[in-house]
Amino acid sequence: MFTTASLVDQRLLNLLSAVTSLLFNLSLIILLIVIFYYAIKYIVGDEKEIKSLTDKILFILLGVAIVFFSIIIPKLIILFFKLL
Repeated sequence: MFTTASLVDQRLLNLLSAVTSLLFNLSLIILLIVIFYYAIKYIVGDEKEIKSLTDKILFILLGVAIVFFSIIIPKLIILFFKLL
């Protein structure tokens, strides 16, 4: 049987889940736009600009990994504790 407190907690968790999902999707869209922008600059850029863009693309990929793991790690932790 559900109590009022558990219903409020569940609604709050659903809201937080929806917000994080939205932020994750927005970050992926922004990420794709930035990658395409830097890819075009990389193709038409000169040698000095290419070195700078290579560093920027490396940091973008690091950001992708951080965003990806920020979604995956909590799910793995929840799965781990459900198995215990």
